Amino acid sequence: MTLLGEVGLGSVKAGEPLQQMVRWARKYGIQSAIHTGGPSIPGSGLIDKGVVLEADAGIIEAGKATDLMIMDRAQHAPGKTILEPVELGNLPGVGMTIVDGTVRPGRSRNAPPATILPGQVQV
Repeated sequence: MTLLGEVGLGSVKAGEPLQQMVRWARKYGIQSAIHTGGPSIPGSGLIDKGVVLEADAGIIEAGKATDLMIMDRAQHAPGKTILEPVELGNLPGVGMTIVDGTVRPGRSRNAPPATILPGQVQV
């Protein structure tokens, strides 16, 4: 085993205990991941950028590039712009993804929908 699925699940939500978990994993050659965002399930809490930086989990892999991703504030997210909820640790809403020039429809299981969804115009 070389990859720990994620630190910061359950009752561990603060930087210092998360940092200890990351140290334990590194001691045994295991990489660890952490995510940011607001509470998504009962009992979870906000994991903001400060907690992530304090945990010092590092970067496991740079994200794969998408040809074009159209984003907006996530539905039901706080704030009025795309940046306000992101600064609070929420994900942006994904409106549309275009890969190799083709719109890839379908709702993401990993990102909330955008407040304003783009449409397609047939030319």
